Amino acid sequence: MAKLDNNATAQAGFTLIELMVAISVVAILAAIAFPAYSEYVRRGKLVEAPTELAASRLRIEQYYQDNRQFNSGSGTTCGVSMTSTSQNFSYTCTAGSTSYTITATGVTGKQTAGFTYTLDQDNNKKTTLFKGTTSSKTCWMLKGNEC
Repeated sequence: MAKLDNNATAQAGFTLIELMVAISVVAILAAIAFPAYSEYVRRGKLVEAPTELAASRLRIEQYYQDNRQFNSGSGTTCGVSMTSTSQNFSYTCTAGSTSYTITATGVTGKQTAGFTYTLDQDNNKKTTLFKGTTSSKTCWMLKGNEC
């Protein structure tokens, strides 16, 4: 008869409690990291508005140099064509003969919804809507209450 070995080797593997602890740690880290990552991605998309507003301002100022007015001669249409809509913002421009306002409004259903930025002929930058809340900041806010 064969003799049984009392020193049998233990089975290798993880216990259920060890797996639950590991999954809990990963879940906690994900709960912290995901909102921070989402905010980071949104801030990256918000940069599009000030960039396009500044570029539009250049085109409108060049139009003024050639025509001595900001509008197209009749009504309140800007004398230059605007980028009407991008993936993240829609752009509008209203102009008189000596003034204009360009507005970038976040697209509904995107991370930029609830954000509105404006720029006028005097280079006054304003954030009129930030994270869905009315704002009176005289700058373009991209993060928190910072300009």
